Amino acid sequence: MCLAILIVIAHNVYHRIPNEVPILLVLAVASFRIREGHWGWRLYGRPESWTRTLLLAGVCVVLLLVKDWIVEPVGLYYWPLPQHVSSIITGSHSFTGALRNVVFVWFFAGFGEEIGYRGYLLRRALDVFGPTRWGTAVALLIGSATFGLGHFYKGPAGMLDSACSGLILGGAYLYSRRLWASTITHGVNDTIAVMFNYFGW
Repeated sequence: MCLAILIVIAHNVYHRIPNEVPILLVLAVASFRIREGHWGWRLYGRPESWTRTLLLAGVCVVLLLVKDWIVEPVGLYYWPLPQHVSSIITGSHSFTGALRNVVFVWFFAGFGEEIGYRGYLLRRALDVFGPTRWGTAVALLIGSATFGLGHFYKGPAGMLDSACSGLILGGAYLYSRRLWASTITHGVNDTIAVMFNYFGW
């Protein structure tokens, strides 16, 4: 857990190492194999109900949108400078480029960040603090705060926003014990951001 946090800080705050997501993926796969005897595929095992999984993802997408209406004004009140937005969200002015960015955010954020931050970091934090109610709460807060640091480039308001997103995505994983709901939520949310930017909304 501590190693993962240091990797996130080393890349996003100090720019001493390459992007943390591929590194966390490698650590995740190695950790699953050594500690649990598999390669991590169980994170995407078949859920008990696809209907409930999709409903949970839909609820989380709505929560992320509501969170933006609440958290952004608070962040801008304390840190008036506008958030920096990823070039993947804003960097394309052609429809083909926007579609390419949608594919990228699904693989990099939807799957990559969810495996790295929720499937690996949050699970390791749960190992440290235990599966009790308080242990789960502490693990979720640490995972979400680290996810906020993973968006250091967005500035203080953006990190607060991302940390709150981490709470919702982490909650989806903890509730379902699979990464499908958080992956779908993350992918859909970033797809909405890419398309809204493309259409100028």
